[in-house]
Amino acid sequence: MTDQGSAPSSTSESTSTESPAVPLPGVYRVDPDQTVIRFRARSMFGLVPVSGTFTVGQGEFTVAEDVAASTIDVTVLAESFASGNAKRDEHIRSADYLEAAAHHDIVFRSASIQQGSATTAPGELTVRGVTQPCVLTIATVTGDDKTVTAKATTTVDRYAFGLTKQKGMVGRQTSLEIDVVAVRESGSATSVVSSEAPAEAAEEVAVPSAAAEAPVEAPAEAPAEAPAEPVAEASVEPVAEASTAAPAKEATEEASEEPAEAATAETAAEASTEAAPEAATEAPERPAD
Repeated sequence: MTDQGSAPSSTSESTSTESPAVPLPGVYRVDPDQTVIRFRARSMFGLVPVSGTFTVGQGEFTVAEDVAASTIDVTVLAESFASGNAKRDEHIRSADYLEAAAHHDIVFRSASIQQGSATTAPGELTVRGVTQPCVLTIATVTGDDKTVTAKATTTVDRYAFGLTKQKGMVGRQTSLEIDVVAVRESGSATSVVSSEAPAEAAEEVAVPSAAAEAPVEAPAEAPAEAPAEPVAEASVEPVAEASTAAPAKEATEEASEEPAEAATAETAAEASTEAAPEAATEAPERPAD
């Protein structure tokens, strides 16, 4: 686009009459490595087209249960301006234009989504410390429950941000095309609140349960002392049995000793009987006096 005295404003470009799909409610974190911002402008009195890219530093958008309340917050690195011409890139980053050394970030914020013949995100764009209205037109939205890809467009009037150097030589209007890839980090604010409520209820239930443990400890001590008496009786009974068993053992031993003594007497008697005949037989051999 050429510098032809158009009114200083930031406008959107409508690329579709159909509303894009609405992703699941939740918070989405922009992936800078997969997100690209492309720009198109003209120089040399509108005769030479210039195109290039910016890099996103960070960003997130929140899809609300009520889509109209959804928000966008994206930061673009001013130093990342790249058009393929090192001399031109350095000039655009200088104090004549973006003054990237002092104003590192280009920021876009939107606090609502409007759905009609086109889906738009009216917000504010801040460039080199100057904030002006800016409207993104959301052309397409695709994805699943984890990742979302969106395409949006807008047109920025550099004069509105005080970037007025080289009028005529450098085009006044810059068209932006944004391809965003974002990852869903959490559910909606409503679901987060509801998920926290059961946790609080669980804590409340845990308090009385702690009190319920107190009665459990009292009965636990009573049975501990009660078994002490049966243990004592049990220890006494074996002693009584042992003392009763002692005389029985002695009686058994005496009984076993009596047969042994009888057997010894019988053996001695037999020995004396055998010795008596021998003595009688040997007596006659002695000479008479």
